[in-house]
This record gives sequence, C-alpha cells and structure tokens, in this order.
Amino acid sequence: MTALTETRDAHKIALRPSTLSMLQSTHGEELEKFWQKNFGYGYSCLTDIEGGYLCRVVSLDAIRTRMAKAAERARGKGLSAIHIGPTPS
Repeated sequence: MTALTETRDAHKIALRPSTLSMLQSTHGEELEKFWQKNFGYGYSCLTDIEGGYLCRVVSLDAIRTRMAKAAERARGKGLSAIHIGPTPS
C-alpha cells in the first residue's frame, strides 16, 4: 500500500466493525451490491476512511451521482474511468 497524504485516523486502514455496522444500517445491501458490481469487491475491502465517507453520503443515488461526475472529469482529463449510472444507449 502507498499513501500520498495522511489524514486524521489514516493509520487505521482496515474497516472497523463500528464503521461496517454504520454502513450496513445506512445503505444496507444495496450499496454493497453496487460496489461489488462496479469495483469487484464489497464492504470488506473498503478502508475505514472510505467506509466513513460513504456513511456520510445520504443515499446510494447521491453516491452514484458523485461517482459519475468524478468519472466524467477523469475521462475529460484523458484518464480511464468506469461507467457509473444508466447503461449507455
């Protein structure tokens, strides 16, 4: 693992049980299925910081929207990005 920056609590890499519990109560299985489909892994492979961030987002739709915008910006910079959102026509 390589880190470019450090934030508060960044040294706690693994998803803590309390963060996992919060993720499950906030977003349930729907987010985990979405994550598995798009990234190939579920909650168990998230870092605690990633899990905490996802807990603070109000809904799966908001997560999808943010990720789709980020992917669009990445593609605009010539970077490879997965498609998030509706299936292209």
